[in-house]
Amino acid sequence: MPRENVVDLIRQSKPIDVTRPVRSDDVRGRTIVITGGASGFGASFARHWAAHGAYLILGDIQDQAGEALVAELRSIPGASPHQHYRHCDVASWESQDAFFRDAVSLSPHGGLDDVVANAGVSDNDFSFCRAEEKRGAGKSDATTGPDKPDLKCLDINLVGTAYTAHLAMYWLARNPGSTASALGRPRTPGGGGPPHRDRHLLLVGSVASLWPVAQATQYTASKHAVLGLFRALRGVAGWQAGVRVNLLCPYIVATGIVPPVARVALAGAAVGHVDAAVEAGTRLVADASIVGRALVVGPKVRVRDDGETYEVTELLAQGGFAADHENGRGGEMAGRGAVSLRRGRRMRTTTSWWR
Repeated sequence: MPRENVVDLIRQSKPIDVTRPVRSDDVRGRTIVITGGASGFGASFARHWAAHGAYLILGDIQDQAGEALVAELRSIPGASPHQHYRHCDVASWESQDAFFRDAVSLSPHGGLDDVVANAGVSDNDFSFCRAEEKRGAGKSDATTGPDKPDLKCLDINLVGTAYTAHLAMYWLARNPGSTASALGRPRTPGGGGPPHRDRHLLLVGSVASLWPVAQATQYTASKHAVLGLFRALRGVAGWQAGVRVNLLCPYIVATGIVPPVARVALAGAAVGHVDAAVEAGTRLVADASIVGRALVVGPKVRVRDDGETYEVTELLAQGGFAADHENGRGGEMAGRGAVSLRRGRRMRTTTSWWR
């Protein structure tokens, strides 16, 4: 089947023009659910979107932090009072099911416009490949076998995200005022009129969705899985449920998910900025014409004045990141040689669309 026919079938939109301004005001009046919303990226999304008039329902297991954040959101000048927090353990189906039903009941219009599958944790055990003998076995030979591994990271990042996506498919398709035929329809310029009722699932991956992170076996596996989930869902969600699915892959940012050992390792290296990730996430949420696309957000990278290219290994050594979206090959990740960057820009944050 020709590629253009596949694009039509899954209703994939054109490549994202990341040079266009982000219209944050287009989130006004939309009901947005965020898992893992009490801290990190989730809290940053919430603050920005609340300031632009969105209605938010945050789910997390950090109840004290979540309630405090909701109080903060309600105090933002111009923000809606429709800001809510509910306890949600994403690794539990029962907890997520109850959370989504609560979210629908809390929504001013009785439905959900956007679901942001953001909840995630880092590895809690960096010795996955160095399995030791069973604790307390009293032996140190090959007969004891290892302890059962703690797979909490996979339970939250993979199983939890799958639960969120499944619930999102159900509730988004039942969003009052939305229609499957409106998938990919841009909002009228100017932001006037009633809120655009949407059906949007935003999956939050990571650069670990694209390449491995040393000593983070479960985290890398889980974020690769989120990429696979995105690729699979975007192919069917549009024509089955009228839901648009997008993916956000931030670079390493100094949020609570980054363990202390990683922060030490990153000392002196470039890291991503939360604001850049929030801007990219807002672009995907606010622009209803974006369907089946991914944005990768990296830190600022240095561009040589002589127009020479950086080798990928050199970019990584400097903490830099870039995507080869200027070479006419459809925004493929640069992983086979040099990355071409435009001459004359000394520093820039790399936000790139990707297949």
